[in-house]
Amino acid sequence: MPDFIVSMSLIEQLLLTSALSGTLVFALRALMMFMGFGNHETEDSSDHLLDGGDMGADADVGADVSADTDTHELVSISENCDYCLKPLSAQGLSAFFMMLGWVGLSLINDFGLSPLFGVLGGILAGSFTVFLLVKIYRFFIGMQSDGTMRVQQAFGSTGTVYLRIPKDGKGQVTVEIDGRLCTRDAISEDGSEIKTGEKIEVVWVDSEGLLKVKPVAEK
Repeated sequence: MPDFIVSMSLIEQLLLTSALSGTLVFALRALMMFMGFGNHETEDSSDHLLDGGDMGADADVGADVSADTDTHELVSISENCDYCLKPLSAQGLSAFFMMLGWVGLSLINDFGLSPLFGVLGGILAGSFTVFLLVKIYRFFIGMQSDGTMRVQQAFGSTGTVYLRIPKDGKGQVTVEIDGRLCTRDAISEDGSEIKTGEKIEVVWVDSEGLLKVKPVAEK
């Protein structure tokens, strides 16, 4: 064991352990988040929404109620995903212990405070860090949810095919969302090809904003 660790008091050794372990877990969790791991619940729920059960057959029945329900489900998914930091989550606890350790050690060694005040200062710093991170995470998740709900407004609207939708493949359509013309990825409701320029109706929107459409006759 290094001499500087041996020379530490028990409180300092505990704070160092807290700082190192918290930093390691926090960094690994952050890396996993940015690499897209650990969000299985959201993926499973998204697949369920994409499948839509018998939605394709009943798209014209209760459209307003369905759209509201889908939006609610999408918001719930965002709030329950692993990326939504909560105080007692692994990410929240690791952030707390990371700041507890580093701030506590700094107060004791650099500012000459007693171990008691060092620990108290570390607890306050850890609590404030978790509070700040929760606010930041909720802000970004809220922005994502708002964007998803705006896309949900495309449900039931009509538009035109911008890029041909191949058989059992993905193309692009132009539809009006929240008063603006937007180009979104889309698939055919029944898996058939829909050519560029054909008029379509949106019959489903999944959690990622992918539209499921069907061709409609020109009036």
